[in-house]
Amino acid sequence: MAPYKPQRGEVYKANLNPPEGTDPGREYAGDWKTVLVIQHDKLNRNYSTVIVVPLTTTLKHARLPSTVELARIPGGILTEPCVALCHQLRVLDTGKLRQFCGKLSASDMARVSEMVSHVLALSPPPLKGES
Repeated sequence: MAPYKPQRGEVYKANLNPPEGTDPGREYAGDWKTVLVIQHDKLNRNYSTVIVVPLTTTLKHARLPSTVELARIPGGILTEPCVALCHQLRVLDTGKLRQFCGKLSASDMARVSEMVSHVLALSPPPLKGES
């Protein structure tokens, strides 16, 4: 049986430490984190890596100009609001995605996508707090 391929907008608990498989980079502070898959589904179907944005329940991070505050995920296991840390993009081996937590609404995913575009300077509108 082929392994499950994650989809854009899905949220998982992921093991971020240590790097393994095809992961680039160094060790991450902490082991299990909640992450949001932002990579295009066509790439998700064809690669063993996925691009994710870490999520945190530390709501004070919502003040940062490169974040998006999200409500809890209906029907998922995320029972409290969280913040998408769009400036901390990460590439993971799909084997590190361990527990499915739910899927963002289309409107929340659009807000995260817009912020990631801003962070990567792919779109002209400013980050929060810029004039």
